[in-house]
Amino acid sequence: MIKILGLLTLSMLFLSGCLLQPFRKVQRLVRSNSTKAEFYAWSNAMNFNKDELDFHKRMNAWMMKEGVYKLDRPQADYPRDHLITHAWRAGDCDDWSSMFMEASYQVGYESFLMTVDSFHTVCIFKQDGLYYHNSNYKGVRGSYESLKDIAKSIKVDYKTYTLRDRQLKVIK
Repeated sequence: MIKILGLLTLSMLFLSGCLLQPFRKVQRLVRSNSTKAEFYAWSNAMNFNKDELDFHKRMNAWMMKEGVYKLDRPQADYPRDHLITHAWRAGDCDDWSSMFMEASYQVGYESFLMTVDSFHTVCIFKQDGLYYHNSNYKGVRGSYESLKDIAKSIKVDYKTYTLRDRQLKVIK
């Protein structure tokens, strides 16, 4: 009798788990869409005066107040999805920079990721002919005349830097 009850309980748990799978998928979808909507609303709220430099300063101030630096595992050091970084309010330099870059894109600004010697990643943007970078530990810095000047400001004895677009494709 106990064996039959145990098997019945196990089969009910299995069936309920199978039946709940579609519901869980819908739940995840709704959660990701609300996160997406929250992110876009946040991006637009940061850009209320339509000045890119001010926009980056506002994002960085929010990150310093609300966010936490959290180093990825060494084997997984690539930019996390911007929605996850925004929702968790945690990440390392490439995660925060990727989120800054995506927020810039959402409000109509062009920005890129720059990684210097696999040492540090920043979000770079250009305003009035000068380059600036938004960094999770130095804030918004600028104005630089060239990308090499930004690389030197991050690491004085840098050897190389990589520039990536929104799809993380190497530009330079």
